[in-house]
Amino acid sequence: MKFKPLVFRLLHNGKNYCLTFLKWVCIAIIIGAVGGGIGTLFYKAVTLANSFRSHYPYIIFLLPLGGLAIAGLYKICRLKEDPGTNLIISSVRTKDHVPFVIAPLIFVSTTITHLLGGSAGREGAALQLGGSIGGKIGEMLKLNERDMSVVIMCGMSAVFASLFGTPLTAAFFAMEVISVGVIYYVGLIPCIGSALVAYKLSTFFGAKPEIFHIADYVPKLNVISVAQVALLAGLCALVSIVFCLVMKYTHFKLKVTFTNAYIRALVGGCAIILLTLIIGNQDYNGCYSLDAGKTWTYINWSGNPWGGYSYGGYVVDKNHIIALKSGGWHADRVIAYTTDGGKTWKSVCYVRTRLTDFCYGGYVLDENTVFFIAR
Repeated sequence: MKFKPLVFRLLHNGKNYCLTFLKWVCIAIIIGAVGGGIGTLFYKAVTLANSFRSHYPYIIFLLPLGGLAIAGLYKICRLKEDPGTNLIISSVRTKDHVPFVIAPLIFVSTTITHLLGGSAGREGAALQLGGSIGGKIGEMLKLNERDMSVVIMCGMSAVFASLFGTPLTAAFFAMEVISVGVIYYVGLIPCIGSALVAYKLSTFFGAKPEIFHIADYVPKLNVISVAQVALLAGLCALVSIVFCLVMKYTHFKLKVTFTNAYIRALVGGCAIILLTLIIGNQDYNGCYSLDAGKTWTYINWSGNPWGGYSYGGYVVDKNHIIALKSGGWHADRVIAYTTDGGKTWKSVCYVRTRLTDFCYGGYVLDENTVFFIAR
């Protein structure tokens, strides 16, 4: 007699598990589609902004005005300042509400910052954008408090995956960034699902994943290599701590010194412009030596007056030089050469982005015969 109730209970629990699984699969697909679509638009906007800035570098002088525009947008949306990624992270652990207005604000302000030469990472923007999207979808579906935490992580995973092309990294990053040393495995299936959907959607619409060729540079596993990695990890942690402290102290001092948000934006923009003028360029170019490094000659093989995006080159002599350059970080690489010491450059061909990153060698025989080795 006790056998039947046990079977019914098992069947009932199995039914609930299946329904819960299907529920989260559907939610993951929805969030992945929405987050992936918006993340792809964000990717396109930031890439376009960086490409435009690389061709018109003097637009950086408009950076203070961009800061004023961003400060104005936050005031219009009734946010005193950017709540930051901390709000998104804390919302998973607490009942903190994530306002959906953060999504368009982050989208627009980050694009403006990249366009005008400011410093803004995409990781934090992806988390804030995805978290606010996930939170809004959770509200529309009228999910409970526990489920809201999971959909916020799903949103973060989706936008991160569409922006960087790394679905598994996006899923685990969203689950572990909430608390140091803790991974929220409750969101494993939904986060991976939403990340994969977003990734496929972004690549379908032309977003290019971040690819780094490191296979040739990974050392053999031994005591020395392990010690080197451990030392590097410790140094990176130390630099991270110093950087965080400097950022926190600078933010605090600026708020105390300049209580008005518009003044802070102007001061910050002017500071970036001043640092750019002191350094002399906004990225990197190249130089070469013909005497084993005793003297070096700077060469502007990017063709830009302010610096550029150069990914290696080969010097035959002072007149014949081959370079692998680009119009931007995500733009296609261009194989170019010069026969007059860099006064004029001739492009040979375009190479698909991220698949060829470094020039290893080459030789310029004449204007029609060019030998080139790259990876």
